Amino acid sequence: MRTFIPISELDNNPYGQSESKLFGEVAERLIFQDFSSSIDLTPEQSFMDNGHREENLKTFLVNNNKRVTRDAVDQFVTWCKDDKLMRFPDIMIHTDQCREFYEIKPNSRAGLSAGAKKVGILKAVYASYHLPYTAGRQYNPALYRCLAKYKHSIAINLRVQMADYGLLVYDLWVDYDTNLSEKQDLLVYRVMLIDLIRYVVFGKLKTAEEISPAPIMISDKEIEFIFSQRLGTLSKQA
Repeated sequence: MRTFIPISELDNNPYGQSESKLFGEVAERLIFQDFSSSIDLTPEQSFMDNGHREENLKTFLVNNNKRVTRDAVDQFVTWCKDDKLMRFPDIMIHTDQCREFYEIKPNSRAGLSAGAKKVGILKAVYASYHLPYTAGRQYNPALYRCLAKYKHSIAINLRVQMADYGLLVYDLWVDYDTNLSEKQDLLVYRVMLIDLIRYVVFGKLKTAEEISPAPIMISDKEIEFIFSQRLGTLSKQA
């Protein structure tokens, strides 16, 4: 069977931690990895929102726009900040054929609303300052990527789609063996699957310097440890 896991459910953990935003960082890395393999770019032609983003954005704009000086870029950033319009796109590219930006959000009502608002601000800001960047359409993924597998019983998948020009949205889907789930109450089993997602995302993917395109293979011992922890927590609460 296949079930949809809203990103917000990652926050419903026994430790009270907010992890949906942390998952966004992992999702952005995975999307940028697919993006880079889909579009032939040099490092100078792309910008990704990560550490030192203000300096990196300034360098990107100067390197790719011959008529734009460093002073002009500094003035642009100051103007954006003064008008409370400073926004950093998650991805920006500049080639001879394509000058685009993309925003990445979870596929939820709140994510779609926030993403549409940010794309609108970016479009207006770049047009006002005569920068040649528009909401992206060249990268239109139909990405359904398996992040991790347990035998033939469980597969954790990331889905990415274009919601509108310049706006990419992601969500999680889990394929699971119904025979395995029948051993547990369905609601309990769903919580156990979310625990497994946390383990994969924060224990494996977030700490990896490079993320392999191949899915992570989960062992029997890992499944037993993750699921027994949850069952132990539930038995104490009962």
